[in-house]
Amino acid sequence: EVGEQVSANDVRVAQVAPRAEPPVAAPDVNAIVDRLQKTYESTTDFNARFTQRYTMMVLKKTQPSSGTVVFAKPGKMRWDYAAPTKKSFIVANGKLHVVQPEDNTALIDHCFKEDGLTASVSFLWGSGRIKEEFDVAPFTGTFGAKTDHHLLLVPKAKNSVFAKIILVVDPVTSRVKQSIVVDPQGNVNQFIFEDAKFNSGVKDTRFNVELPSSMAVSRMPGSCDPSSKR
Repeated sequence: EVGEQVSANDVRVAQVAPRAEPPVAAPDVNAIVDRLQKTYESTTDFNARFTQRYTMMVLKKTQPSSGTVVFAKPGKMRWDYAAPTKKSFIVANGKLHVVQPEDNTALIDHCFKEDGLTASVSFLWGSGRIKEEFDVAPFTGTFGAKTDHHLLLVPKAKNSVFAKIILVVDPVTSRVKQSIVVDPQGNVNQFIFEDAKFNSGVKDTRFNVELPSSMAVSRMPGSCDPSSKR
């Protein structure tokens, strides 16, 4: 006979063999970014619980912290840190305040501009457009769930604050679940947002800062002299 004979065992194997799955289409990055941009353009305020993990690559050490964050357009934010560090808060309302009540100290930047902390979430407070400021590509790392969208944002204009930002985006809501900033030295600043609420009507008073007269208040190193601000 011509050809090989097929045994009953071969037939059983063929019957249970998995079918070849069609290749998974690459995510449409432009469409993801467009939905993300549109979502946050329609967002007036945002508040959530956050977990922050800052990893110093040279020391191979990760410092965790957590608390609550609130944003409101245009350009207002407040981070209240709780565990495991000392209670402290950071407020941007035209100026940047970094206040540590337990140490009775405060630093103020009277000419505040975007830094590593705010770069990771600048889209939340209406700062710029992603496509105009970043080259965007899919990210294939380990942050978030496999079903999430993962975006790698590399700034088109080099700066000394951050080298890239990674966004983990919910594919259903187009909301950011995680934001990761990598600075030029390779240090990783990861933010995970939970129990987020949007457009809930955050009052401007949330961003007021009243410092006691007994507190030691200093100008933030590297910031401008308040008298030089125009």
